[in-house]
Amino acid sequence: MKIKSSIIFLFLFFQSFSFAVDYYSISDESLPEVGQESTVYLGDQMIMQRYGYYEKCLNPSKSFVLREKTNVKACIKSSKRFERKCCIDGVRQIEEGGIMCGSMETAYNPINFFGFKRKDGSDERVLQFSIQEKRGKIRIKQFSNKFVVLSPEEFNESFTELEVYDENLLFFKEGSQMCMPTKGFFFYKTKNEDNFTLVRGILNTGEESNYFPNDKIYYLHVRDEGNSYKITASDVGVVDRKDNRIWQISKYDFNNNFKESKSYVYEDNKLQRTIEYSGKSGDVLRFLYSEYYSGKAREAFTREFQIDLNEGSVGAYKGVLFEVIDATNTSIKYKVIRNFPVEP
Repeated sequence: MKIKSSIIFLFLFFQSFSFAVDYYSISDESLPEVGQESTVYLGDQMIMQRYGYYEKCLNPSKSFVLREKTNVKACIKSSKRFERKCCIDGVRQIEEGGIMCGSMETAYNPINFFGFKRKDGSDERVLQFSIQEKRGKIRIKQFSNKFVVLSPEEFNESFTELEVYDENLLFFKEGSQMCMPTKGFFFYKTKNEDNFTLVRGILNTGEESNYFPNDKIYYLHVRDEGNSYKITASDVGVVDRKDNRIWQISKYDFNNNFKESKSYVYEDNKLQRTIEYSGKSGDVLRFLYSEYYSGKAREAFTREFQIDLNEGSVGAYKGVLFEVIDATNTSIKYKVIRNFPVEP
């Protein structure tokens, strides 16, 4: 198993970096660089040699939601109840708050009420309505049966226009991370199951949403579309699946909401070494040397060593040389003179 480093360096996405990153190129890396002054605190790693590569990642710079409307319908909403007796013990009706979708040229379909019901509730049906303007009046019918006749003023007072649509929402959490597992892989893969979540729902009133249960999304594909990016969410990492959800986001919004980062991946069966600061007792500084394989430490490869400042400020262990500039029981300022030698 490859173990990911907890050290993550953040950079602005699609902008120039302070230094170039050679992603997915396996090599030895020693940190910090020779001659660089650094400060760490008690328990922190102060010198590291590792073998692996960087993978390219994305981080939401804040928590936010992407929204995408689909199946948009033009609808009207009634502010009052209309009913007309019909048949045997039946009522044709438009409920207060009832929403119907359609147009003057097509039938209006109720989406949140029944157009017909019996008084005892034994029969309820979603029947269509037709709405026509004729001789200065608005006529609402069910089939060919007259239902209600209104003046244009009365109709506008009784019905308001609104959109009803399916809505896909993609939630991103600040601090989460998505990385491309290998070079040439098109998708960013989430590192946490709750990184980003898809919610599908229908907007019934233009103000409130009734959502279906959440779906976990594990892959995110980002495609440059010129003035915008197309984002595809998938649970298996396939771009052209019919059940994938797609969002469009401007480049400005994308750069404002995401940052590019890199994550270190340890190569299996290669030696990784660290020196950790363990504190100070009088003029004696304590350090912990550890060796790792596959990113996991083994107790047999962990050793403690010390530096007595009365004998000098330079520490040496396993080929490493470093100069102590200042040290307290909680922090140490130092400079690497020579890093770990590269193992054959």
